[in-house]
Amino acid sequence: MKLAWSTATRALLSTACLLTACADADRVIGDPGIASMRRLTESEYRHTVADIFGQEIEIRGRFEPDVREHGLNALGTANLTITPSGFEQYYAIAASVTSQAFDEARAASALGCSPPADGAFDANCATRVLERYGRRLLRRPLDDAELATYLKLAGETVDTFGDFAYGMRQALAVMMTSPDFLFRIERAERHPDDPRAIRLDAYSKATRLAFLLWNTTPDDALLSAAESGVLHTEAGLREQLERLTTSPRLSDGVRALFRDILQLDQFSNVTKDASLYPKFSQVVASSAQEETLRTIVHHLLTQDGDYRELFTTNETFIDRSLAAVYRTRYRFDEEWSRYTFPDSEERAGIVSQISFLTLHSHPGESSPTKRGVAINEIFRCEETPDPPANVDFSIIQDTENPELTTRRKRLLAHSEDPSCAGCHKKLDPLGLPLDRFDALGQHRRLEGSEPIDVSLELEGVGYEGATGLGSALANDPQVSHCFVDHVYGYATGSWAETGDQEMIEEVYSSFSERGHRLRALLSALITHPDFFRPNVPAPASRGETTASLTSNREPLENPK
Repeated sequence: MKLAWSTATRALLSTACLLTACADADRVIGDPGIASMRRLTESEYRHTVADIFGQEIEIRGRFEPDVREHGLNALGTANLTITPSGFEQYYAIAASVTSQAFDEARAASALGCSPPADGAFDANCATRVLERYGRRLLRRPLDDAELATYLKLAGETVDTFGDFAYGMRQALAVMMTSPDFLFRIERAERHPDDPRAIRLDAYSKATRLAFLLWNTTPDDALLSAAESGVLHTEAGLREQLERLTTSPRLSDGVRALFRDILQLDQFSNVTKDASLYPKFSQVVASSAQEETLRTIVHHLLTQDGDYRELFTTNETFIDRSLAAVYRTRYRFDEEWSRYTFPDSEERAGIVSQISFLTLHSHPGESSPTKRGVAINEIFRCEETPDPPANVDFSIIQDTENPELTTRRKRLLAHSEDPSCAGCHKKLDPLGLPLDRFDALGQHRRLEGSEPIDVSLELEGVGYEGATGLGSALANDPQVSHCFVDHVYGYATGSWAETGDQEMIEEVYSSFSERGHRLRALLSALITHPDFFRPNVPAPASRGETTASLTSNREPLENPK
């Protein structure tokens, strides 16, 4: 029976794909249509399921890996498809979600209507269920053809198994494996006041707002604003912006934004030499990420602080596991405690927290170069070229050289190699100020028997240690500008190109004038006239249009 159901499901999925792809392909050539598609990230998927089906629903399964572009997973999602094995996983996850949501204990409340007691199919009740959940899952109302397709599946399933809730579970699981759920599809439409102009439709605007600010699917209020058309008005947009940015749920969006920018998802690959760093564990790794995100949310949202101060503040949050690494006392009356590092610890900002220091180190030792690369790419938006294939690391690896007794001396000597100088002379000065922190982020003062030199010079100005580095980053306009670029890319799914620079500069000016406050940046970005400008490809031949649409649905059966 399981195999038979899998075959039926595949057939229906092919029908649903055919319905979706052909509906868009049959548009008049030159009509706007689909402007962009971005695959949901694991975080977006999880938050969406929790919002629609309940916080208690467990996500069971593996997700397709993300890909970074310009340092952001959010940019990579615009170029991702789903592999056949990944598609099977998505279906397994969806089936598990709906099984939990419509189990015996939850079915009555989840349905919201009362089907016949004998388990027969009730089209009216099924329509209400599919329309209610479909509106949230697809981030827009179902059209008539879609509703008919899912009703047919639900009806056939109920007739076969005599279980109305089971039929709804299967129909919604199939809906959760449709392109319109797994991908954030932004659609463009012609402007009603100017046939030559195009704009994102209201539901696409609502989706962009919801995932940027709350990291989840649009709620009913936002969808209603889209349905009524009020979201297309300046007043309606500002009303929703005010509602979304004053909600406690803004912290979910901010955490997701910085988790992406800081590349915290890479912690899944972090290992440390247990003989050198016995305190490291997955508990410490999770707590380190949480420390940084709590610091950011508290500073930028609770205190409405200056973004630049994230590089200079010595205030943080710690739990019991982090207190052991930081070698400080811990208050046992609560899980997390606010903590201010003493000056002797030389901690300044998020680059001197365990998360950054651990993530950008080797398993057995710290790495000024890795940390310098991370600072340059994450906070200054400057990509690092790959090293030459024949690079000679012998100077760095020779720890027995009596003249090069510290890592700093070996790196400086290595940077004299003409093939390495271009990068190392730029990157190492950004990482060396953090060298008094080992690969786990623990403070130290000596390397062997020698004091660790953490001085640096940037653009002719001398700095000392993590506090000096923090000041240098805070005072560097490129750092603030890079943050604006990252927020723009995260929000739109596209890196700022030449045509976007005027908008970016205007947003940056507003951000700067308003004290580098995050809410000010979000407001300036979202209310800018070009923020919702769709990026629609030039009109193509009918064959080219159909091919581009179906290729984005690689794992589903070919509509032909």
